[in-house]
Amino acid sequence: MSNTRTLTWSKVEYTAQLAFYAWGDQREVEWAKQAWESLIKAGLTTYSTKTEYCQVIICFFALIDFYLGFCRVAWGKYIEPDYFPWAKKLQINPFQVGQLIAGDPNWNLSDNENRYEIGLKFLAKKYRPHVTAALLDDFGSESKLFVSLYRIGETYTAPVDCDEGQEESYSYKTDQEIINKATAENSLAFEWLTTICSHKLIRKLKLPPKPQSMVEEFSLNPEYSLFECADDTGFEEADLEDWVRAIERKGQAILYGSPGTGKTYIADKLAKQIIGGSDGFMELVQFHPAYAYEDFIQGIRPQARLDGRLDYQIVPGRFLEFCKKAEFCEGLCVLIIDEINRANLAQVFGELMYLLEYRDKKIPLAGSSKPFGIPENVRIIGTMNTADRSIALVDHALRRRFAFIELRPNYNVLRRYHQRNTGFPVDRLIEMLKRLNNAIADKHYEVGISYFLTENLDEELEDIWQMEIEPYLEEYFYDQLEKVDEFRWDKIKQQVCP
Repeated sequence: MSNTRTLTWSKVEYTAQLAFYAWGDQREVEWAKQAWESLIKAGLTTYSTKTEYCQVIICFFALIDFYLGFCRVAWGKYIEPDYFPWAKKLQINPFQVGQLIAGDPNWNLSDNENRYEIGLKFLAKKYRPHVTAALLDDFGSESKLFVSLYRIGETYTAPVDCDEGQEESYSYKTDQEIINKATAENSLAFEWLTTICSHKLIRKLKLPPKPQSMVEEFSLNPEYSLFECADDTGFEEADLEDWVRAIERKGQAILYGSPGTGKTYIADKLAKQIIGGSDGFMELVQFHPAYAYEDFIQGIRPQARLDGRLDYQIVPGRFLEFCKKAEFCEGLCVLIIDEINRANLAQVFGELMYLLEYRDKKIPLAGSSKPFGIPENVRIIGTMNTADRSIALVDHALRRRFAFIELRPNYNVLRRYHQRNTGFPVDRLIEMLKRLNNAIADKHYEVGISYFLTENLDEELEDIWQMEIEPYLEEYFYDQLEKVDEFRWDKIKQQVCP
């Protein structure tokens, strides 16, 4: 019994109407319907596997793009009624469709972009998970090639200094040049796609040489050296080098310390250094007590259907989405987990506890039979506020899987910051902070320096002390308030102000 199915017009009509609604022309919906029927007759809308389904959806993307990009201008003037050959050749739009599928965070809708991209964005939002899932299922890391060939774009510039009488003929010539150019490029791209699909069972693909016309230029992250990182953070370059090496060795590390030691700031700068000069990226997620496995890994979520009913599907969480994006990068990608110890880590991580230790393994996740493994280019940096929860209370299994980097109040950083930026003399303030932290007598609750890293410290110092430092001390010394009195602003003002 055949499992071949056909993606009929009735299944895509509503989506097409929304896509065309951006231009508000019902005729275009009818054109798309006629073209879709031609594609059905040609067998381009049948599928029996996820890969074939993926190709049908991409064909639909390209069809919408083709009509709105070309047909609205040239239809009825330059293209014959039998438009199926064009639709077949222009199955792939290298730039717009590629950016949508790749999920490029730098590609956003702006006033300068054609309005039809509103429709494409809707289509991508609805179908992109199916497309990327099919690619990863069938091609694994090789799917990067599949996505890359969509990201090739051309910018066509037409001169505007033509005579009024030549305008129509020149437009015709320009349209034909664009169509011919796009057709040639897409033919090359489609050859790549065909080769990849035909070798889907082979791990190492023997692809033909990449045509020169398809050479793509990826924008890489700017280089960010350890010297620059040290200059920005105030920490010693040797210390930063040790921390980067620890992250690379383990694959994941946690910066821990008392409030105000700059954990999140340092994590951001370390991530920037790690991805510098590559096509990698970094993201930040913040844990909290209500954070769950379903939020971070995957879980069953209700999804609204067009008919108003609900489907309950397994939806990837932040970490799985991050890993999917990392699959398409050659460089390292860094996920910063802020306040990592505020969630129930064993519950949130689940199978990740195993995968963090055995980076080269894959195992099925809860609710899914498909094996998952952490991409080799993924790095994790967590931050832990020890005033919320002592490192001693962290699961021992988790401690074994992370490198732990302690951050204590670094008074030299505070001193260098104000010497460079404000000229405010902080030596007396530093001595007071040392006295205060000695009175606290617990490194997990020491007062850090980030409270005072402000360019207007001379104007804001009183407010910072009274509204941030004193309430913190009152909470810590809740049963010994006489110790707080020793460090009230009225008592220490003369000792810290120049």
